[in-house]
Amino acid sequence: LSYDYRIFSFRLLSTALLATGAVNFHEHNNVREDFSADDSPSRYEYAVTEDFFRNFGSPFHVVVAMKAADGGSLLRPKYLDKVIETEDYLQSKLSVPFDGRQITYSDFCESYCETSDVVSIFLNMYREVHIRKKGNVKLTYPSMDVFGNRIYLANNIFQVELNNKLVV
Repeated sequence: LSYDYRIFSFRLLSTALLATGAVNFHEHNNVREDFSADDSPSRYEYAVTEDFFRNFGSPFHVVVAMKAADGGSLLRPKYLDKVIETEDYLQSKLSVPFDGRQITYSDFCESYCETSDVVSIFLNMYREVHIRKKGNVKLTYPSMDVFGNRIYLANNIFQVELNNKLVV
C-alpha cells in the first residue's frame, strides 16, 4: 500500500509541477509575425497592401445571416422588402457614438463594404425585375453580370433554388 501511495504522490506532484508552466502560457498563432523574417518579402507585400487599402489594424467584418421564419424564400415581396430594409439599416443607419460623433458600419467597413454592396445590388435588382416588373436583367447564380462586371454571389447568398438555366 505504501508503494502505491508513493507512486500516486509522485504522479500528483509531477503533474502539479508541470502544470505550473501552463499558467503563463500565451499562444502565438500569427504566421506573419512569428515565423517570417523582419525583412521578408511577405511582410513588405502585406505592408504595401495595408497602405493601399488603408486598412490599418486587424481586418474584420460583420456577417448577418437571415432566414424566413416559415422556412420559405426571402425573395417573396414582403420578406424581400424587410431584408432590404434590414440591410440598409445595418449598413448605414445603425450608429454608435465614437470620439464625440456618431459612426455607422459604412464609416469603417473599408474593404468589406463591397461584400454588402453585392447583396444589396442583387436584392434591389431582383425586386425591380421580379416584383415591380421593371428592367430586363437576367439574374443568374452563382454569379451574375452587372454592367459588364461579374459579381460572385455564392459567398453571400445561400440555399438558392434555380430553374434549369441557372436563373434565380
